[in-house]
Amino acid sequence: MSKEKQIRITIDLTSRLYDRLGKVEDLVGAGSKAEVVREALRVYEYLVSHAARGSEFRVIEKGSRESKPLAVFTDVDAAELAAGSP
Repeated sequence: MSKEKQIRITIDLTSRLYDRLGKVEDLVGAGSKAEVVREALRVYEYLVSHAARGSEFRVIEKGSRESKPLAVFTDVDAAELAAGSP
């Protein structure tokens, strides 16, 4: 982890969401639920920033040649993203 100042946040999750978070933690071999949330934020930021610029994401199921669009929900416009990162 970097030497950047850490800020603690608290989130409320239903028990079902907390269980799902634990399953993802196990699935990816994360060291903690916080690590899962940090990585999820990085992935979501990437998807949203590219979707706002007009990119489209598609999913191809194993054994299939057909692709299906992956919906990325955003109301951020490309100009806003250009002013910041990524």
